Amino acid sequence: MASYIDLTVGFSGWGFDENGEFYSKIEELGYHSCSEAELGLKNNAEDDAAQAKGREMSPFYPIIDENRKADMNYHKSKFFCFDTPEALSINGDYNSATAKLLYI
Repeated sequence: MASYIDLTVGFSGWGFDENGEFYSKIEELGYHSCSEAELGLKNNAEDDAAQAKGREMSPFYPIIDENRKADMNYHKSKFFCFDTPEALSINGDYNSATAKLLYI
């Protein structure tokens, strides 16, 4: 398969640390193709533990409709998940005293 772009995902942040010192940083975040568990698709009847764990780690709403589940299975290779869950925490804007902003 041909590759045309390199996707860079990261966050920029600034604020005050626990000592009251100002900081600013830019950090690139790692990502990977989402697993079936991360997408909430793992529903093998004999693997209830994996299903429960998948729902815990899934950042997406549960997929209830079987048609949507079929669509998600078809397109699952196109989804990317962050390597670090704290990457999903963002706050502030360009004019805030503290912020953590996601960029792609």
